[in-house]
Amino acid sequence: MKPTIFLVFCTAFFYNQLLAQPIGTLIEAAKNEFSKDFYQQDFSKLAEQLDAANRSTPNNPEINYFLGYALDRINSGDIRTLFLKTRTGCELASLCLEKVNRLTPLYTGTKLSLDPYSKLTTIWGSLALAYAYREAPDSARWAFQQGKARGGFLDPQLELAANMLNSCKKNALLFSSGEAFTYPLLYLQTVEQVRKDVQIIDIGMLNTLWYPELLDATATNPIVADSLNISMLTDLVEWQPGTMTADVKSAECGEINTFLWKMDPKLDSAMMVRSEYALLQIIILNQFINDIYFTAGFPSDDLLQLDDRLENGVLLSRLNPCKSVSIRSATDYVTPYRFEKIKTGATAIRNSPDLAFLLQFYVLGYANAAQECISKGDLPRSKALLNDLEQRFPLASLSNLNSGMTDYLQKLKDLIKKVE
Repeated sequence: MKPTIFLVFCTAFFYNQLLAQPIGTLIEAAKNEFSKDFYQQDFSKLAEQLDAANRSTPNNPEINYFLGYALDRINSGDIRTLFLKTRTGCELASLCLEKVNRLTPLYTGTKLSLDPYSKLTTIWGSLALAYAYREAPDSARWAFQQGKARGGFLDPQLELAANMLNSCKKNALLFSSGEAFTYPLLYLQTVEQVRKDVQIIDIGMLNTLWYPELLDATATNPIVADSLNISMLTDLVEWQPGTMTADVKSAECGEINTFLWKMDPKLDSAMMVRSEYALLQIIILNQFINDIYFTAGFPSDDLLQLDDRLENGVLLSRLNPCKSVSIRSATDYVTPYRFEKIKTGATAIRNSPDLAFLLQFYVLGYANAAQECISKGDLPRSKALLNDLEQRFPLASLSNLNSGMTDYLQKLKDLIKKVE
């Protein structure tokens, strides 16, 4: 047999063997590949295998789901290299996930970290940031719009982000944790021009090389844009525990003009990463002239041991230097909330478990605020919060509401009745 003919024969043989591989075996192999250490993963090989299987079984949701994930990982790597994303790579990954949503609006196959709708949000949101980094604002806006048109950025999620932004006072600093919050917040500011006065800072992205450069170039807050030079901060800064001090220039604290808090030694490291040091310096330089907020679910490990100095704002928490003498009522936060998109978005909520999970932050926030009022003996306000939740927020749309959350709400109601 001639060498050329033999090579063609071998290629065809192994390709056919690949097509014959059971779908379940291939999905399991894909899961294993994603579970490996990042630098040991081979997404090019995985994408080839999944693409071959997709040609054989083009309408399999799981194959398209994992293929979309693999193509996106090839296109951007991880959070450190999002700025390298390309339009072509995003479109290829997006088409796979769009197909999943057409084939099965409620995807019930094997899932990685995100459902198909949330993954579309991150694919196009990260491309928008890549364009912003390349100083292409019109392209960034286009990428956000593409994300929504293709099935990401669901209306209830954008409404949640709008409620977050509208909970902030003018010119506030809002520290966000995670793509599920950061991209919708930036979508609203970029596409719909909502609350552009609020400076959004993603705490996780601060540890990359490119995101601090983007903030230095585009930030609207003078501390972030001019004073701090985040991109010049080193990756690691020596940890110096002790009592931290920040002046209080603008807050209703009476005679309190200094904010003090204790930062105990870390158990696992003598160094601060860039995100921790940047947050610390922003607090000190800001002097509480502008309010500082953190999105719901913000990791305690990233809070510089400020947990007990935060004021519960339901969807976000506010760093309050005057917490001992003055605190903003949770009802002040929830009064302007809008729930129209949630009421009309039952289908989207049902089809996206990630969205349903995010909306539970409303429930948890209301419940925590009510609990705080009870602990201070303010039963009328606690009762008003729970009534407001039941009357205005469509709890019925969260058909899979966490049983622990349901129990929590009931215990609060029982406690109010017992104390009254």
